[in-house]
Amino acid sequence: MGTIFYLIINIINILSIILIRMEYFERALVNIKDNFQVGYVELINVGGTYGIWIVIHYMSSQLYVKWCANWSFMGFIFSPFLVNTPHCKALVWGINNGLVSIQSMWVLIGYWFMRHINPLNKNEKND
Repeated sequence: MGTIFYLIINIINILSIILIRMEYFERALVNIKDNFQVGYVELINVGGTYGIWIVIHYMSSQLYVKWCANWSFMGFIFSPFLVNTPHCKALVWGINNGLVSIQSMWVLIGYWFMRHINPLNKNEKND
């Protein structure tokens, strides 16, 4: 009789631990969901701007190779003259500024994820 009682107490303890962990997990999921809903509009607004910079960088890179640094013998001969033309300078500007914008985009994405997902931030809000 004593071992059955001890077994029932252990099962109740295990079930209570499982329920507490499930409740904690459920609260964590709700917090993540709420934070994503708040940050979703921010992500769309900022993402559109960086999407444009990605397109500018990609197109400038492709067009620079085609118009200013052609992969041929004549492209090699003409490249010193073409690099100073306005369209090649504009393409270099698009490549360089696109690179800087894309690098800052990754920093911003990392910051956003850390701010909205990091559990340490939850403790700061509760204190």
